[in-house]
Amino acid sequence: KANNQPNRYQFYDRSLRRVPTPSEQALLDYKKELEEKRARDSMVLSSTPAPV
Repeated sequence: KANNQPNRYQFYDRSLRRVPTPSEQALLDYKKELEEKRARDSMVLSSTPAPV
């Protein structure tokens, strides 16, 4: 049934259309790095008394 292909590709296209552009990807990576850094910092802060 060749008719199944277009639908499947339509589905893939919809997900591919949301593939971030290089600049968006850079921004996402940057945000992810910030999140990880914040998570590490909060872990460090929770294990040691926070400086006032």
